[in-house]
Amino acid sequence: MSPALPRRVRSFRATMNQRGFTLVEMMAVVLIMGILAVLAVVGYSHVTSSARMSEATGMIMNIRAAQERYHAETQQYADISNDLLSTYPTSAPGAFKVQWGASCTNCKSGMNWSILSIQPDGPLAFGYATVGGEAGSTPPSITANGTTFTFPASATDWFLVSARGDTNGNGVECRLYGSSYTHDLIIEKEGE
Repeated sequence: MSPALPRRVRSFRATMNQRGFTLVEMMAVVLIMGILAVLAVVGYSHVTSSARMSEATGMIMNIRAAQERYHAETQQYADISNDLLSTYPTSAPGAFKVQWGASCTNCKSGMNWSILSIQPDGPLAFGYATVGGEAGSTPPSITANGTTFTFPASATDWFLVSARGDTNGNGVECRLYGSSYTHDLIIEKEGE
């Protein structure tokens, strides 16, 4: 016959056997971890989308500055691209990056991006186009988000810049437009 254990020892052993997680507690932990994982993926997606958009806005600002330098030297803006959809360094944007500096296959005859002396930091996810014209001529209109933006015939020389990208590879392009008329950007399908 074993000696009787004091009451404190018996209650300690009973609580030791009952330690652990119940099924409900485990499900709550898994649910919380799932929610945190979804939030992390959404946050990461937002950060990468913002980084892609910053490339496009930065390059448009660089092209604007290069156009102004070119105009100061030559008294005209560079009319490089066939139209605002004929982009360089890639003519068909996708979920890839292309190095700047190759020959331009869709530029106007006798024109090349090298005349603007643009030096990006690395490969680009967007393709870029720029068109220019003389005073009195009318720039092409831009359609973005169902709205057509028509520019009046200008009393001064003008230029337009565009950026096209499909950085997530879903077949939907994001487009950005800038002009010599304003410092504002027109953005269509931001984040695509």
